[in-house]
Amino acid sequence: MTRTYATDEQYERWYMAECCRCGQRRHKAGTWPDGYVCRTCSDRAVRTRGTCPGCGQDRAHKGVSCQTYPFASQASPNAP
Repeated sequence: MTRTYATDEQYERWYMAECCRCGQRRHKAGTWPDGYVCRTCSDRAVRTRGTCPGCGQDRAHKGVSCQTYPFASQASPNAP
C-alpha cells in the first residue's frame, strides 16, 4: 500500500486537526463555519433534530440557531 504522504508530520497536517466542538485532536470529518469537526461530533450533530428558534423549521441542528449562522436562515423563506 502506498502512502500519500511522505512523513508523519505531513499526515498530522493533512488529516488531523483539533475539533471545534470537543477540542480533541482527531481525524478531520469536515469543515464547518466554526472550524474542523471530528466524526463523533459530526455524527452527533446531524442526529440532533428540533425546531430552529430563528426560522421555526424542523430540521437537523448543529447546535446553533439561524441567528448564529446566517446560511441556516436561507432554509426557510419565512426566516427573518
